[in-house]
Amino acid sequence: TRSVRLPYSCSSERDWAAAMATLSEASGEAARALLAAQPPDVAALSALRSLDLRSTSSWSAVPEGALELCSGLTRVDLGGLRLSKFPSALAKLPGLEVVFASSMSLEEVPATLAQCAKLRTGQIVW
Repeated sequence: TRSVRLPYSCSSERDWAAAMATLSEASGEAARALLAAQPPDVAALSALRSLDLRSTSSWSAVPEGALELCSGLTRVDLGGLRLSKFPSALAKLPGLEVVFASSMSLEEVPATLAQCAKLRTGQIVW
């Protein structure tokens, strides 16, 4: 398992692309940058197994299109995000097993979670 946290030192765009393509975990600003990249890095997003967005609390929305590309994701932590709605893209992730979502601005219990067939652990606190 390889994870990267910013600041991550790469001497070129090629080094950065190579590092992103081999990730299985992304957290903090590295995760934010990966999800916000235009055009999206499909190979890097689909290789992710774990996504930790806890330290990106200024986000009020997660890029749904990029999140849908995280087809290999099994764990996601959305704790602290200022989301009023749970990302519907999570329901489209076939292997999602673990979801953490504490200290969020949710207005209701997310129905999206009922659509996650493999979900075995979840912690929703708001």
